[in-house]
Amino acid sequence: MPIKAYDDWRIEVDDAFTPWNALVSKIGEANVDTVVVWAGDNVSEETFLCMACWWLREQPVRLLRPFARSKPDRNYVAVQAPADLVEMFPTAGELTDAVHGEKVSSFRRLCDDHGVLRHWNEGRVETVSADFYDHLLRVCLPDDWQVAARVVGAAMGQCDNHNAMSDLFFSSRLRRMIENGIVDVKGKSEQLRDYYVRISDN
Repeated sequence: MPIKAYDDWRIEVDDAFTPWNALVSKIGEANVDTVVVWAGDNVSEETFLCMACWWLREQPVRLLRPFARSKPDRNYVAVQAPADLVEMFPTAGELTDAVHGEKVSSFRRLCDDHGVLRHWNEGRVETVSADFYDHLLRVCLPDDWQVAARVVGAAMGQCDNHNAMSDLFFSSRLRRMIENGIVDVKGKSEQLRDYYVRISDN
């Protein structure tokens, strides 16, 4: 079976809420009284924390959040080594009712926004337009032909420490810029390594 490239990724889950429903069921079945939620100061993990607070809003459990130390270039739990996470666990503090309620309200607000893209702004997750990060692609687009994978990688490197956007995201935005005539393309634009782009003269 051939290995899929990063821009061949597809969602194969029918119901994104299945894991949350399973967690709620397990809390009731196993008499769980404490849940630990790992989340750093960034857009994706803060959104996840708000979502966890919403799903567990009616459950009789304590929510603990360890203090995740930031790396020099990223404020993400996901970039921590397992040994580092073990050291951080004793820092876990319980979310107060006020903080829990605030996270629940934040998640409801994000749901009501009906937006497709989130952005961390000084501790608050807000909804932004789909083209919000296009300027990061623009500054990485050369006047001469460059392989698309390199342009996408450069744009990812332009993201700030709280808003790391994926290759999948920038790949989709690059394709939209091609469709809109902002970017010229050479080659079959299916996989990032197989085609070249440059800023359009038009």
